[in-house]
Amino acid sequence: MIRPSTVMTYCPSCEKHTPHTIEKVKKKKASELKQGQRRFRRVTAGYRGYPRPKPEGREKP
Repeated sequence: MIRPSTVMTYCPSCEKHTPHTIEKVKKKKASELKQGQRRFRRVTAGYRGYPRPKPEGREKP
């Protein structure tokens, strides 16, 4: 998807429309304290296998 690097929008300090640079919002790092991540770490600890099926052989959704 092509996004413009600048956009004309209202500036409260100038009280007029001026070009503003925009940036893509990036995904933040997942928290280790979330329930799903704690469960994943607990299940993968030790001699057990991976808790989720391998993605090989199945088509992308």
